[in-house]
Formats: sequence, C-alpha cells, structure tokens
Amino acid sequence: MSLRIDLDTTQYDVKMNIFRSELPPFPEKAVRSATGIIEENLIPVIPVKTGTLKGSVRKSVIGKTGKVETTAGYGLYVDEDTKAHKITGNPLLAFQWRGKLFIRHSVNHPGTKGQQFRRQALDNSRIPILNEITRIYNTELAK
Repeated sequence: MSLRIDLDTTQYDVKMNIFRSELPPFPEKAVRSATGIIEENLIPVIPVKTGTLKGSVRKSVIGKTGKVETTAGYGLYVDEDTKAHKITGNPLLAFQWRGKLFIRHSVNHPGTKGQQFRRQALDNSRIPILNEITRIYNTELAK
C-alpha cells in the first residue's frame, strides 16, 4: 500500500478539513486495533512465575493514543537487564532463598538478564498491525 498526500498551502485549512471529514474514524480505529494486537501478542510472551505479571496487563485507548502496560509494578525489571547492585533494608531485609529464611541489613544482587518480552510482542505485532491498518484504510476509502 502506498499513500500520497499533496498539500496545497494556499488552501491548507480547507484541504485539512476535507481530509478530516472524509476519514474521521480511521485513526481511532487503527489505534484501537493496533493496541489490541499488541496486547494479544504481549500476553503469551510474558514469563510466568506466579501469574501476577501476566494478569496485570491492561490496555487503554483514548482518541489517537493507545497504551498497553503491566500494572504489577515490577514488569520493567523482568523485561530489561539489571546490573549488579546493592539492596539495603529499612532497617532489615527478610527473604527466602532455596528454602531458607535470611535476615540481613543488605545484600549484593548479581543482576538479571531481561526477558525482552516487550520487544518480542512488538516484533510479533508488526505485520498483523500493517495488515489491519491496510484493511481499515481500504474499508474507509471504499465508503
């Protein structure tokens, strides 16, 4: 699909109004569909330990803006790499590791390799989104 838009700056406002009146639902439909496709591709690639992260996926669409996010509070740390760092308690840390309870003032965390699930979801969504936008565009032009 290719689209060519020529702007005549002598009647810019008139041409933009005509364009908007001809295809008003197109951008919102495309954003709604693309957001849904990304959500559908995100959920299967989120790693599951307890299911909390996968269950926290939320999508929202407001006008021409769509968002897919996790609300668990730690999704970014599972998705992206973390460097080695020190974790300090307030005043102490209590955690279980390999079946034993540990209480410490601080620990040295070795860092983690991120799961890159957002990247996987976006990569898996590219072609379906392009196909859906093409379908919506062609449907709107046929009206």
